[in-house]
Amino acid sequence: MEFVQKILFNMHSFQWNVSRGTLRAEQKNRVSADFVESFGFL
Repeated sequence: MEFVQKILFNMHSFQWNVSRGTLRAEQKNRVSADFVESFGFL
C-alpha cells in the first residue's frame, strides 16, 4: 500500500512540476511579448 502511495505522490508532484514549468514558460512569453510591444517592434 505504501508503495502505491509513493508512486501516486511522485506522479502528482511530477504533474505539478510540469504544470508549473508550462506556467512559467507562458509567463516568460507574455513578458517578452509585452516588452516587444512596448518598444514597438511588432
